Amino acid sequence: MLEQDTCFLAVQQGDYVLVQNQLHQRKYVGYVLKCISGSKEPKSWTLFQILDIDNGFVEIVHATDVLDIVMHSVKS
Repeated sequence: MLEQDTCFLAVQQGDYVLVQNQLHQRKYVGYVLKCISGSKEPKSWTLFQILDIDNGFVEIVHATDVLDIVMHSVKS
């Protein structure tokens, strides 16, 4: 398992991740719809478009709000 501070570096589209952002005090599992890179480091994710699997809301979260990867995507 990666350190909590750097686990977002291994996140890929299709992963399930544990999220706790500043808007929600609760932790929730989300599905990564899109990974968005920064302008300075195009190969490093800074934002994620996440689908909250509990309520169906889609939101953009900062990479540091991703606490852990619950399950990696399955590539066929």
